[in-house]
Amino acid sequence: MLRYDVPYAAASLILLPCLLPRLIKPHLRHHLLQRLFPTPPRQSGETIWWHGVSVGEIRGLLPVVREVYRRWPHLPPPLITASTSAGVEILRQEAPEALQIPAPLDFTH
Repeated sequence: MLRYDVPYAAASLILLPCLLPRLIKPHLRHHLLQRLFPTPPRQSGETIWWHGVSVGEIRGLLPVVREVYRRWPHLPPPLITASTSAGVEILRQEAPEALQIPAPLDFTH
């Protein structure tokens, strides 16, 4: 997969000056740092990881997660991630009981 990583890394470096103004905004800077250096919530035992990209997927995902845990309450607690800051905000508002973090940045591997 190296053939994909090198162009991706090069493009990221080239685009960095264009992205810097966005990184200066505090809420975007905080979100990016959380995605670059994720710190999952501390808990013991297993968990089930659920993921939605943005607001629409999170809103569609939450009823599914709630129904799964209604039917099988013995399952390990959910960890729900979202890729966008808007998705993370919806998670905080609509599922405060769930473990939540912004989705880590994902490269080709």
